[in-house]
Amino acid sequence: MRRGEPRSTQWLAWLSLEMLFAASTACILVASMVPFAVVLRGLPLLRILYIQTLWECLSARHLRPWIQRRSLEARFFGNLLLAVMAGALLLHMVTCTWYAVGDRPGGWVRHEGLESSPQSVQYRMAAEWALSRLPPSRLSDNMLLKTQEERGVAFLITTLAVVFASIFTSIVTNDISDIRRAHKAQRKSHVQLSNYLAAFPVPWDLEKELQAYLHRNQSLVQLPQKQEMASLLPAFLYRELCREALSPVIAKHDFFSGLQSRYASFHMNLCVECLREWHLATEEILFSNGPRCQSMMFVASGEVAYRKLPPEFATSPVSARNELLQHNFVVPTAASATIVEEKLGFGDWMCEQCLWTEWHFLGRAVSTQGATVLCLADETLMRYAGLHKEVMAELLIYCRILVEVLNGVADDDFTDLPISMEDVRPHPVSLP
Repeated sequence: MRRGEPRSTQWLAWLSLEMLFAASTACILVASMVPFAVVLRGLPLLRILYIQTLWECLSARHLRPWIQRRSLEARFFGNLLLAVMAGALLLHMVTCTWYAVGDRPGGWVRHEGLESSPQSVQYRMAAEWALSRLPPSRLSDNMLLKTQEERGVAFLITTLAVVFASIFTSIVTNDISDIRRAHKAQRKSHVQLSNYLAAFPVPWDLEKELQAYLHRNQSLVQLPQKQEMASLLPAFLYRELCREALSPVIAKHDFFSGLQSRYASFHMNLCVECLREWHLATEEILFSNGPRCQSMMFVASGEVAYRKLPPEFATSPVSARNELLQHNFVVPTAASATIVEEKLGFGDWMCEQCLWTEWHFLGRAVSTQGATVLCLADETLMRYAGLHKEVMAELLIYCRILVEVLNGVADDDFTDLPISMEDVRPHPVSLP
C-alpha cells in the first residue's frame, strides 16, 4: 500500500485480496483437474504484497538505516540476512514452479510418482529437484528433460541463479573489503596514538577513552556531508535538497520557524550556507563545561544526553559579541551546584545563547548511540542575515529581548538548554 492512504482503504484491499485467495482455494478443491488450477495455486504468492504494509505498521522501515549506521559489521550481517531471506523466497517460488511444470503427462512429477504422495513429501522432493537443477554444470542434463516446458524453465532458472549468485557474492565481498579497510585504518590509528602516548604519557583513564573513541569512530559507517551532495547535484537541486532536508530539524524553534515563513530567501541561505553537519559516534562527547561555545546545535538524528555539572571556575561578566549589541550583557556571577540531566532528540537544540552573547559551556553533552548535529555558527548567521535588512532588524530585537531574559535568570538556573521564551514573540518590523 502506498504511504498516506487511509487505513480503511488498506483494510479493504487486504479483505479483497483474501477473498480472491479463498475463491481460488475453493476452485482448486472443487475442480483440481481443471487446466488453470495450477495458476490458481500460485495466487497465494501475492501475499508478498503485504510485506510493505506490515513493514510500515511495525515501523521497521527505520531498521535497515539504523543497522547501516551502527557499524560496518552490522551492515554486513544485515545485508547477509536480507540476501538469505531473498534467496529463501526465490527458492520457494522456484520449487513451486518446478512442481507446476512437472505435474502433467510426461513431466518429472508423474515420472517420480509424486502425484499421490503427501503434500510435505511433494514439497521436499520438489525442493530437492529444484536445487539439483540450479548449477550451470547441469545444463546439459537439463536439456535432456522430456517436456519443452521443463527445458525452458530449467534454462531460465539456471540463468537467474547465476545472476543472483553474482549479486550475492558482490554484496558479501564488498562488505568484507570495507571491513578490512576499516580494520587496517584502525590498526594504523592505534599505532600512531600509541607512539604519541609513548612520547607524551597521559593518565590511564584518558588513554582508555582515546582508544575506545578510535575503535568506535573507525567502525562507524561514515555518512556523507553536504559538500559531497553539492558535488553530485546541480545547484538548484542541491539547494532544494538542503531546504527540504534541514527545515524540519529547525522547525521546533519558534523564531527560526517564523523567519522561514516570512523570509524564504534568508531561510534558503540558512539551510544551504549556515547549517553544518556533525556526525557523532556512539558515546562521543560534544562538549564539556568550561570552553567557549561558538555554535548553536540542533539534533538532527539520534539522541544526545546533556548533563550540567558544577563548574570548576566562576564566570566573569562577558559582553555580547556583536558590536551592535555592545550594551547587552549576560552576567552569571556565581558558581552553580545544580545538576540538570536531559535527553535531547530530533529538533531539540542547545547553546542558542552563543548566537547573541559570548557563552561558555556549562554542562556536558554526549551522543548516546550515535547522532547527527547541525551546527549554526554566530558569525555565519550574522553574515548572511546582513544581506536582508528586515531579517537583521528582527535578529537584533530578538537578541536584545533574549539577553534581557538571560540576565533575569537566576545563576543556579543557567544551562546550555533552551531558555523559556513563551512571552517573547518578536513581530515583523517595517524599516523606512
